[in-house]
Amino acid sequence: MDGESLDLSQEIRRLKSDTAYQEKIVRERMNFVKKDEILYIFPDETANPRKEGTDEQEN
Repeated sequence: MDGESLDLSQEIRRLKSDTAYQEKIVRERMNFVKKDEILYIFPDETANPRKEGTDEQEN
């Protein structure tokens, strides 16, 4: 538990002081883009894999 607390403390300190890290986190976690950028989000195919040979329509 102490290791996790230390990691979180270090991340908080970095978020408060490192603007490049702030930008990286905001862009990755919140999908923010800069002016004139286009963001493409592709579905995660591992989240809901289709099984081979199954029909997804209800009978």
